[in-house]
Amino acid sequence: MVSSGIRPSLPPSWDLWRDQMTRSARSDAGRATGVWALDVLESELGRGWPETAWEMERGPREILLAASHAVAFAEMVELALRLMLLHDVPGIARVRRVLQTDYRAVLWMHARIQLQVAALGKRSRVGNRPREEATAR
Repeated sequence: MVSSGIRPSLPPSWDLWRDQMTRSARSDAGRATGVWALDVLESELGRGWPETAWEMERGPREILLAASHAVAFAEMVELALRLMLLHDVPGIARVRRVLQTDYRAVLWMHARIQLQVAALGKRSRVGNRPREEATAR
């Protein structure tokens, strides 16, 4: 994956990222939260997702940098929370598919906005669901 212009020689994995998180300088609660978020993302995105992203030389910074950067960590935890909260909401499968298969930053940003709006709708009991237009592009 290219995030800083340096490509690691070995593909990343959820286990590698969990290991990085457990060795990070975060508090015990922060490390536990990070590992939990990675577990949720692995469940939602799939076991092979890191390697596929690496092969395409792409990957979202909220996952790649979560062990060492506060903003990336917060974004990763937020993504995991929203995916978990909306797991059974109609329309979420299409948004999840974008996250699983398309690593372009603009589509990830759009999917995160869809998740945010859907989560707010669910919280307010409006019944919003992720719009399906992003996946048609």
